[in-house]
Amino acid sequence: MKRSVSSFFSVSHAGVSHVGALGKTLILALILGGASAGCPCKPCVQTMSTRFVDPEIAGLTLAQRRADLGFLQALLEQSYPHLAAKQRRFRIVVSTIIDAHRAALMRARNRYQYMNAVDRMLIAFHDGHLTTRGYRRTFARTYGGSSSGARSRKRQAKPHPRPVRVDVGLTFRYVKGQVAVVRVRRGSAGERAGVRPGDVFLLVGHRPALSRLGSSLRWRGWARLAAGLQFAASRVMIARPWYPDTPMPAERVLILRGARRLTLNLVGDRTPPSEELHFGLRTLACPPLPGPKGATTRVGVLPRVGVLRVSTFVGPRPKVWKRLAGLLARARGLGLSALVVDLRGNRGGSQGVARRLVARLIQRPVVAGEYRYLRTQVLAKRVAVLSKLPADPKDTRWTTWQKDTIEPASDGVRMPVAALVDEVCASSCETVARALSAAPGISLYGRPTAGSSGLPVRVALPHSRLLVSLPSWQSRTATGTLIEGNGVTPQVHIPLRLAPLRAGRDVPLDRAVSDLCKALASARSRR
Repeated sequence: MKRSVSSFFSVSHAGVSHVGALGKTLILALILGGASAGCPCKPCVQTMSTRFVDPEIAGLTLAQRRADLGFLQALLEQSYPHLAAKQRRFRIVVSTIIDAHRAALMRARNRYQYMNAVDRMLIAFHDGHLTTRGYRRTFARTYGGSSSGARSRKRQAKPHPRPVRVDVGLTFRYVKGQVAVVRVRRGSAGERAGVRPGDVFLLVGHRPALSRLGSSLRWRGWARLAAGLQFAASRVMIARPWYPDTPMPAERVLILRGARRLTLNLVGDRTPPSEELHFGLRTLACPPLPGPKGATTRVGVLPRVGVLRVSTFVGPRPKVWKRLAGLLARARGLGLSALVVDLRGNRGGSQGVARRLVARLIQRPVVAGEYRYLRTQVLAKRVAVLSKLPADPKDTRWTTWQKDTIEPASDGVRMPVAALVDEVCASSCETVARALSAAPGISLYGRPTAGSSGLPVRVALPHSRLLVSLPSWQSRTATGTLIEGNGVTPQVHIPLRLAPLRAGRDVPLDRAVSDLCKALASARSRR
């Protein structure tokens, strides 16, 4: 693993010649063009030593590799639930996609080349759940990057402390052709360096910030371009490992603040624990409301609205739920009048945790939507409930659509609720979004979600034992709209703009709090 200070916060090698506002044509060219625009989020094949060979991969015969490809083609054609929709939307042909990358797989000499060849096939389907997930086998050799064997032996002779994660505490989004900061974490390195919401990043090191978009989008399957752009922007500066016996990583950045260009030195900082980074609860007071004869409500009795931040469902389920349950209990104990659930930036995780959260936010049973499975042997072995579901008489390849009903929990918050979503809210986050959008009295604010639905299972190719993550179901909203490729549309759509960010305003949050406060005031006046 390379540990140089200058390259810690890296952007891809898909460069652009200038960093001004780019038109739609140039952005699309960045996204769709250039097969060599960086590598997937795995060790980069282009920079890998050609001398590195895995005997387990190099030893695969041509017949075994053909068998792996035949199995993969059958898997996609028979057990991929979104195939028909992808064929209509992207005009893909499974056999053509596999043939286009067959030669790369046939000449693969190590595990990363083999995996990357399959990745190139799967990315054409624009599905975030259809990807590779390592191998179901062990390898005799270890590999730590593109270092020489001598350097690896020297590193083993001089052990280093365990690496820790460091970042700069900034959240980025793509706003009208620019990479802009939408959130600065309190106490973070970004805040100490003077970065503010609304700042536009032009250069990171010597690379244009926009150059990251082309690489990230190419190697991430997003059915919606808007979601892919936001995900790519969020990865301009991401957390990286750092060895405590080396200098703290740092990077010089060029930003645009209004009409001024500023150069800042961003020094990394230890990433807080996951429970602090992704979960939080704060309270906001409703503004004073006019009372009888022009009197205003006393400050001491103003309704308070809680803001619950939930930016992931990833992690050990007991630990994640313990943190969430503690925050919900705290919200009840504070005597809050309403709650806003902030799901922006949540890329999913445990479906079980997501459904338990919904059960504590609703006050009556909710039909969140419907789901169905393809009736294939591959999926039946991995989805226990599939064999118990009846076949659809109109198309026996599928089960019938099943209603997804969530019952309220006895320890729910029992207060008015609103939720904030954006284009990065995906997978199990969309489970929460579609359930809350179907619940009476609960509104979503923000922008449509990612449109990535799957409940994935893992299937190993027969000879290489490469694991492929495969979506197992189709899900749709209560109104019948498929989640995959469409997402969940909020009742209150609020576009992302730079001017409010520069003014320090969070428009979706302000709107949600304002609407809840008005509803509370209206309910109080009726009593």
